Amino acid sequence: MKKLQLTGVVIMALTVIATVCQSCSTAPYERTNDGVIVRLDDRSDFPGQAVRLQVITDRIIRVTAVASGEFPAVESLMVLPQPEGEVEFTLESGEGQVTLGTSSLSAEVSLKTGEVRFTDTEGSVYLTEQDGGGRSFTPVT
Repeated sequence: MKKLQLTGVVIMALTVIATVCQSCSTAPYERTNDGVIVRLDDRSDFPGQAVRLQVITDRIIRVTAVASGEFPAVESLMVLPQPEGEVEFTLESGEGQVTLGTSSLSAEVSLKTGEVRFTDTEGSVYLTEQDGGGRSFTPVT
């Protein structure tokens, strides 16, 4: 009987440890069908913010950002380029950034600031945000 109780305690302790370890190792980004969403965590300069990269073509990546971490489900009032089908892309992480790459360009997102930088396949910079992310959010009523 005591052996059965001890086994239950050990199983419960292992479950708690596994849950804690899993939450610690959760990646700050998630791959989507058309790109990636990077969520800035408590170790970043702007916790709670999120940046989404959507691959439209191998030469167009749409960037959106939100202060709350959740993207609204409403459609944009702007005309948006429509993907011509699925475009192949790669996703890599390391050295404090997530990099999304197509056959023509790469977009890097800093995990510290959310700053986005576009480069060609050789690494030459096309466009980069100001240091620190270059964006601000103001509540609208």
